[in-house]
Amino acid sequence: MNRLSDPEALGRRIREARKRLGIKQSEMAERFQTQQSTISRWERGQLTPDYVSLIQLEILLGESLLTDAGYPVEEPIPVTRVPVIASTGPGCLSLAPDRAAPRLSVLADDRYPGVERYSVKIADHSMEDAYPVGSFVVFVPVGEIGRQLRQGDRIVMTDDRPESQRVLAREVSVGKAGDLWAVPCSADPSLDRFALSADNASATVVGLVVQSVRLE
Repeated sequence: MNRLSDPEALGRRIREARKRLGIKQSEMAERFQTQQSTISRWERGQLTPDYVSLIQLEILLGESLLTDAGYPVEEPIPVTRVPVIASTGPGCLSLAPDRAAPRLSVLADDRYPGVERYSVKIADHSMEDAYPVGSFVVFVPVGEIGRQLRQGDRIVMTDDRPESQRVLAREVSVGKAGDLWAVPCSADPSLDRFALSADNASATVVGLVVQSVRLE
């Protein structure tokens, strides 16, 4: 990749195109599932959007921005769009997202071909050592990956207890007896661990994380 020579010029193009289309910074931030301050920094040339964000900007604004940002366009990296179906925290998870669900552009990969991908926004600190608040994890349904969970896998799951239905992200840990646990990636000792046993009706593993994205 070439070094960006004029980040302020790129920022001006983004700002002018946004204004020409009548899009507010707050509206763009919502579409990108990020903070308005991030959009402002892009437009002032204080922060350069990453490759995936530039693809999203090109689609939204109808502007060719990759070359200005120093990216070669002869061999573009394939990008796919996945629905953002939930945030970690209170609530439920459905793999039948509404058509109006926001979409996140991510780099395509060839793992688990033909398997649908979904995204969840990280909105709590339970995985802060791996995924900062505001980032996204992309996952594939565990029932479609053709393998068992193993040490170090990161997963999306639900806490199904009626009094505390939540969407969670956790990491798989293997105990001394070979039993699987879903554990937080955080130093906070108050966060829940879950036994991933067949007879544990209080938690359901939904997906295997295959990618993470941070737009801030």
